[in-house]
Amino acid sequence: MRKDTDELAGEAPLIERSFDGIRAGPLPPTPFARWSSGAVTDPSSIYRRTFVPERDGVRNARVFGPYIEDRCLCGKYEGERERGVCCEKCGVLVGSTRLRAERFGHIALPAPVPHPWLEEAIVAKSGMDRRTFDAVYEGSWAVVDGEPAAVSSWMDRGVALERDALWGPWALRERSDRPDWWIDVLPVLPPALRENVDDREDLQPDLDALCARARLEGWNLERPPPPDAAQLVAPRAMDKLLIDVVRAAQRLRESVDDDAPMVLRAFEARALRDSLKALFGPPTGARRSGRRLIDLCSARARAANNDGAEEALVALDRTLFAAGFARLDAAPAP
Repeated sequence: MRKDTDELAGEAPLIERSFDGIRAGPLPPTPFARWSSGAVTDPSSIYRRTFVPERDGVRNARVFGPYIEDRCLCGKYEGERERGVCCEKCGVLVGSTRLRAERFGHIALPAPVPHPWLEEAIVAKSGMDRRTFDAVYEGSWAVVDGEPAAVSSWMDRGVALERDALWGPWALRERSDRPDWWIDVLPVLPPALRENVDDREDLQPDLDALCARARLEGWNLERPPPPDAAQLVAPRAMDKLLIDVVRAAQRLRESVDDDAPMVLRAFEARALRDSLKALFGPPTGARRSGRRLIDLCSARARAANNDGAEEALVALDRTLFAAGFARLDAAPAP
């Protein structure tokens, strides 16, 4: 992948990215109510004893749709005649499993995080060096009258809560020239689009198909599961990265609510940023892990160039949307 930088009116550079010849730029902020089917709040994937996606987890059926064709999770509604019905018991919509390639979820972050691919430009626009920016974001420093000062407590009214003090992620985002480069709500890619088409050596079965088979055959209920079933339903690479983001968001939210000590809160704020960086991947060329957003965007751009079919372009657009970017020659739509 290549990084293109354009100067705009003498200001800090606006970063555009090229994925195998397909140019993409950062999205403006979009109301998540328009595209999200629900919040992901549980740092879990699939329950290994029942082989059912955990409620509110990163693969849950209430948000992303059914993993068994025309059947809700509890089995109360089943068949084409019930299509479009949302079960009042399990909350799962009866419909096609194709919904699991279309429906987005979201993770509400307890504090705004600079977009990992745009962080360099955000720091440059702030007028601070990297060390000062990180300390102000984590809350251990505040900038008062242009000078950084140490903050001993998040409730230090003499420094941190002074009217003109620049302190914490909220103040950094509010005073940023590009607040849309910060992430408040993280889109969660549909489960069916989390697999990298470049992973030719990955012979693991599709997780949704495996869960559907376990449900229909009654594993651990009517018959024992295969010996390696528990290992096969272990969280895959992108699921693990999303779980880390949910867990880091929970910990930071708890530390804020409990008015935790400064050191602990700064640690959790740093952990949240690091988990998003791991999910997105480095913006410049580096060894790929396979299923980070940077890898998925590159792989789907290659597929779109080689295939050219509408489905390939739709998969690329949805993956870019999850990364907060959009093709510059197309209307951004999840």
